[in-house]
Amino acid sequence: MTTHETALRQRRERARQEGLTARLVGGHPFFGRYVVAGPSGRAHVVRFRWSRGAVHRCDCKDYETNGLGTCKHVEAVRLHLESTVAPAELEAQAARAAEPSWRGAVLDRRVVFVDVETRRLFQEVGGRHHLDRLGVSVAVTYCEADGGFRSYGETEVPDLMARLLDAPLVVGFNVLRFDYEVLSGYSDEADRLYAVPTLDLMVELEERLGWRPGLDALAGATLGMAKGGTGLEAVHLFRQGRLDELERYCRQDVELTRRLFEVGIREGFLSVTGRDGTVVRVEAPWYGGLAA
Repeated sequence: MTTHETALRQRRERARQEGLTARLVGGHPFFGRYVVAGPSGRAHVVRFRWSRGAVHRCDCKDYETNGLGTCKHVEAVRLHLESTVAPAELEAQAARAAEPSWRGAVLDRRVVFVDVETRRLFQEVGGRHHLDRLGVSVAVTYCEADGGFRSYGETEVPDLMARLLDAPLVVGFNVLRFDYEVLSGYSDEADRLYAVPTLDLMVELEERLGWRPGLDALAGATLGMAKGGTGLEAVHLFRQGRLDELERYCRQDVELTRRLFEVGIREGFLSVTGRDGTVVRVEAPWYGGLAA
C-alpha cells in the first residue's frame, strides 16, 4: 500500500471511529452540500462532487493542507452514501463518474461556452479552497443558438446558471474546479451543474500531458493568439470600474476556448508551449467523442 493510499485509509477509519455523521443540506446526494458533525457537535461543511474532473471541498484545516483531496469529513460523506443509497445506484454512479460526462453529448448550435471572472482574490477569501467566496464580477457565454455572446453581472447569476443547466453540453477551461465552484457561492442550484455534460479542456489536457497547461500557452502555440491579461488584472479592472474592458477580457477567454475546442474537433490535437519553452502536441480527446 502506498503512502497516499495509507493516508486515505486513515481518514476513512477516523470518520468511522469518531462516529461522524453526514447530513445533506442542499443539492443532490452525489453533487451536494453536507454538514458533517461528531459527537461533540462540532460541524464542518463538505461540498461533495462525485464527478470526473471535479474535486470535493471541506472547510477543515486538514483538507486545506494535506493535498489528498479528501479528509475525514469527506470520507464520512462516502460512508453515509454507502449506508443510505442502494448498491446498484452507487455502482451506476461510480461508473458514470469514471467516464467523461461529455462523452456522447450532442454537438450542435446549443453548446454553451463559458468563462467567469471574480470580484476577489484567493488571498482575500482564505485561499484556493474557498472559491465560493470569490464572487462573480462578470461572466460571458457563447452559444450559437443564443446569437453569440451574452454577458452576466452578479445580479444575473441565476440566469447564467439556468442557461448552463439547460445546455446539452457546457465547454470551458478549468470550469469544473473553478467556475462552477465560484457559482456555488450563490445557490445550491449550482451543485446541479456537476450533472450537466461538461467538457473542461484543462482537465482533459492535463490528464494527457501530466501537467496543467495554461490557456495562454495553448492559445499561443495552437492559434498564434495571446490572452488579453490575467485573472489578477481582471479583478483590478472590476475594482477600477472599467467594466467594458473587463467584459472584453472575459469574452476573449471564451473565444479562445471556443477556437481551441474547434481545432480539436477538426484536427484531433492541440499544441501547447511546455514549461521548458518547447512546443508539444497533445491529443484532443473530444475529437470523435461527441455526437453530431
